[in-house]
Amino acid sequence: MTIFLVLTFILLPFLEIALLIASGDRFGGVPTLAAILATALAGGLVLRWRGGAALTRSRQALAEHRIPV
Repeated sequence: MTIFLVLTFILLPFLEIALLIASGDRFGGVPTLAAILATALAGGLVLRWRGGAALTRSRQALAEHRIPV
């Protein structure tokens, strides 16, 4: 199990870089960077939306003397 995790964390970044290079060759640099920025923006918005909801639920649970789950 440990070797699987180590290989995963080593190989996945290389795979991601290879795919970014391949998409840059296929579609061009500007569209590839635009896609990266768009997904980063979308991820940030989802994180803000879901993170805020989780924080609100945690605060409510603590106010009711429950363990936030």
